[in-house]
Amino acid sequence: MRKIQILGSGAGDFYRKDFKGDSYYKEAIEMGGANIRRASSCLLSPDILIDFYSDEGLRNSRISPESIRHLLITHGHFDHFNPKGIVEFASSLPRKLKLYGNSAIKDAIEFAAQHKWDVRQERLVARDNPLEIDFIPVNINKSFYIDDVKITPLQANHMVDMQHLLINQKALNYIFEYGARTILYALDSSWFLPETIEILESFKFDICILDGTFGYLELDPFKSGHLNFKMLNETVNQMRQIGAVTDNTKIISSHISMTAVEPHDSIKNKVSKQGFILAYDGMIL
Repeated sequence: MRKIQILGSGAGDFYRKDFKGDSYYKEAIEMGGANIRRASSCLLSPDILIDFYSDEGLRNSRISPESIRHLLITHGHFDHFNPKGIVEFASSLPRKLKLYGNSAIKDAIEFAAQHKWDVRQERLVARDNPLEIDFIPVNINKSFYIDDVKITPLQANHMVDMQHLLINQKALNYIFEYGARTILYALDSSWFLPETIEILESFKFDICILDGTFGYLELDPFKSGHLNFKMLNETVNQMRQIGAVTDNTKIISSHISMTAVEPHDSIKNKVSKQGFILAYDGMIL
């Protein structure tokens, strides 16, 4: 039986230790446990990984890195896609890693495979080791299979210059269908785009893992490719209206800021009263 496990529930500030003022980072670190949110990553067991900064999440959950055969990348921001780390991770595996992503991901991973930073020379030099990765390109709304899992990539509303309508990179959300389960993994996205809503109308989801980066903090959607909890609730209501979310759908909020959002233990009950579950590292669905 496959299961979904949140390996990292954090956002791009997961590593910062120098925040001052109203940052919640220090408080979360002192509380420990579920309050520490690491780089966003998710496992569809036993061997499909979504996004990769490091293998810390796997090791913390006592999952052998050698079990991973497939790696899906949502987009090219460093907290979801660490080319150097992926090249090194792939070289440690007993078989070639299958990497799925858009053309920008392909270009970045090939560059990382060909270069390394030479500390002595203080410049990039050639890397000699062969690339232990098979790259599989994915396209918006074009479904593909990994074993028994049907995967449909969707266009996320992320890395878009709203003022000039310039897409800096096609960020992806994913729909997973296997057995009787239908899962939406939609982090790093503001309001769903009209064409994405049109696709979602065809599904009824058992689980939706949605962006909640800024929690209760006020957010200007014009300037951000993320959601806060208020926007998340409005997104869920929109999905209810089109039939994609029902009373039986589990709503999980992940990709939570360590600095802008209160620690997990401080707000998990408050969040649950709003109808969704706050993710934490190691959480099994």
